[in-house]
Amino acid sequence: MSQEVEILRRLKTMDKYGRWKTNGESKIINTHRYILCKCECGESRYVMLNMLKSGRSKSCGCFQKEIMSKIKKIHGLEGTPTYKSWRGLKYRCLNRNAQQFSRYGGRGIKVCDRWLDFKNFVEDMGIKPDGKTIGRIDNDGDYTPSNCRWETAEQQSNNKSCNRIIEINGEIKTMSQWCHSKSIPRSTVFNRLSHGWKPEDAVLSKGRRIEQGGQVILTKGSHAND
Repeated sequence: MSQEVEILRRLKTMDKYGRWKTNGESKIINTHRYILCKCECGESRYVMLNMLKSGRSKSCGCFQKEIMSKIKKIHGLEGTPTYKSWRGLKYRCLNRNAQQFSRYGGRGIKVCDRWLDFKNFVEDMGIKPDGKTIGRIDNDGDYTPSNCRWETAEQQSNNKSCNRIIEINGEIKTMSQWCHSKSIPRSTVFNRLSHGWKPEDAVLSKGRRIEQGGQVILTKGSHAND
């Protein structure tokens, strides 16, 4: 059995060459063997046998069009907020000279291998919504598809490692959440805690800010819900 006959026999049972699916039907055109193929997109045509064997023909052309479309789409996002978010997370995790490296790469936060390619980042996260930034659900976890989401400023603040957890009457919230629910400036609570106030007093007290002799004195008063 000749090599070509054997190849033709195999083509009858072979599933695919790239996106081409063969049925074994063939013909000779200008001394070259052509095989009838059907592409995944539905296009049918005769394809030169050597092109199939070498892998130089993978589809009717639809595959290349899809690739070019994706490339144009990705390149069109360079310089956009989405691209800047991706570039920023890589910078603070991978660049030791980054100002925030100590809070990210310096403490072991990594970017998953998949996200080293901007195309994959866009496929997983989509376009950056207005008013949101990239955030990690587990603040001690890496930048991965399962651990990241687009977050509001409040969500980001609640998830920061520096955001203190406060328990009052058995209820646990972050400092930002307490400040939001009690309509009190975060800076006020932070200053009170810095001056040794108990968490309950720092959040609920109606204490005032008084200056005496150039020093700031925070006086404790009744609780806001008293």
